[in-house]
Amino acid sequence: MKHILIFLFFVVSLFAKNILIINSYSVKFQWTKTELEGILNGLKDRKDVKIYIEFMDTKVFRPTPERFESFYTYLKNKYKGVKFDIIITTDDNALNFVKKYKNTSLFKDAKVFFAGVNNLKLAKQLDKSKYAGVFEKKEPLVNYKFIKKIMPDVKYIYVVADNSNSAKSVMKEYKKAFEKIKDVKFIYINDKNLENVLRELKFAKDKSAMILLTPYSFYLKGSHMDYEYAIALISQYFPHPIVIHTDLLAGMEDSNIVGGKVTDALSQGKEVAKKVLKYLKGEFMQNIGFTFEKANKMYLNVKNLEKFGVDADDLDYKDAVLVNKPLTFYSMYKEWIISLAIIIFGIISITIILLMKNIQLRRYNVKMKDMNKSLENKIEKAIEEIKLKDKEYFNYKNDTFKNIIQSIVFQLKYPIEELSKLDIKNEKAKELVFYLKEKLNKFNDLFNSEKEIFNIEEILKDYPVNGKGFFVNANKEQLKRIIEDIMSLCSKAYIMLYPEKRIMKIYLEDYNPEELQFVRGVLENWLNVEVFLYREGNILIFEIKFN
Repeated sequence: MKHILIFLFFVVSLFAKNILIINSYSVKFQWTKTELEGILNGLKDRKDVKIYIEFMDTKVFRPTPERFESFYTYLKNKYKGVKFDIIITTDDNALNFVKKYKNTSLFKDAKVFFAGVNNLKLAKQLDKSKYAGVFEKKEPLVNYKFIKKIMPDVKYIYVVADNSNSAKSVMKEYKKAFEKIKDVKFIYINDKNLENVLRELKFAKDKSAMILLTPYSFYLKGSHMDYEYAIALISQYFPHPIVIHTDLLAGMEDSNIVGGKVTDALSQGKEVAKKVLKYLKGEFMQNIGFTFEKANKMYLNVKNLEKFGVDADDLDYKDAVLVNKPLTFYSMYKEWIISLAIIIFGIISITIILLMKNIQLRRYNVKMKDMNKSLENKIEKAIEEIKLKDKEYFNYKNDTFKNIIQSIVFQLKYPIEELSKLDIKNEKAKELVFYLKEKLNKFNDLFNSEKEIFNIEEILKDYPVNGKGFFVNANKEQLKRIIEDIMSLCSKAYIMLYPEKRIMKIYLEDYNPEELQFVRGVLENWLNVEVFLYREGNILIFEIKFN
């Protein structure tokens, strides 16, 4: 089995598709991280691919021709001997890099898939037999209408971005979208130096001004800045609402961001993964083509909108994603409420179970009470019948009376002795047992007084017997009757006598074991003998040892 698995792994490895994912930015950049998450989740079920991941980090290191060349040399040396079947890029710089080196040995035979690309002109330039992907289509006019809802009398809109290739492409898109709007002045700022951006914003004293923030990555005093810190500084210098176009910033607290119609990094990643899967399943590249992302979502930062006197519900965006909502009682104590609900449910369940058990117990008690009443009635009836028979028996002083007494003794002695050992709670039952034991004692005295000495042969003359007889001290008639009972249990039986041991053995070929056990009890209790029951093959031996 182990060798088979190794062989299968070798075969899969041999035919696996090599995929290289090149990201324009760093893994620390939340947009890139989320885009990559969408891609990897989309491909996770494919066992026939090997994925390699690289980051260009062009937000920090500008994508100059020299850096492109160095990055290509790094990849060529690192992946020497690896033939890539598919290249996936995220955002503009990575696609520009692959496009530049597409005809080199590293990328020549690979199909290229991209996501998050802002340069819409590439849709007419790229060869669809080699390229497929998702363009990041912004919605500037939707965001403009959003600004007008928040600030109907807005006079100035600052469109702010850094000076990266992506930002420049977005800025062109926004300028084209806003060129026919005359009642608002648009101020476009393309600068990576945050000091220059803040200097311009500082002069925006008019309260009817807003910022529309597009792709950015700022530097301050020569060092790259964390994007959240940059937003915090802008919010201090510009005390008016900020509208965004990427979900990366939508949920920021302690800022002036109020939301906007934003692009979705996760959707971008998922969409490009779907295109890769189509290709892996045999679809032609020309049929996969380009997609202009339509998964943009309206985000509303509820807390920050309230800061500017705007109620998110009044904006009438039914499908908007609400972030930074004020904490409700439920959201604040969600875990406690759920735990309490579980406890209450448990208590109610246990209470219901106990109630059901109580109802069952009451029904059982009623049933037992009825059974006890019925038993008491039966016992009382039995006692009356026994007393009546007892009175009739002692009215006779003849042999018939003696035979009746004898029958009662044989039938009752053994079970009554066992019954007397039980811990009987019912008063009527106690009375019955006590009454019967008294009568049995009288019967016992009667039989003991009738013992006599006789030869065992005197009662065996009607049966097949081997061996000489011997004398015993017992009730002759009683012993005779017991032997008759034993012999009647079997169609084939014979007797052996051993006088020196005072033993009589009765051999039975077929028999009723239950009746034999009863006879055994009668012998042991009334005739003062020892009885042994055992088998030899199919023969049962009933052995009586006389004292």
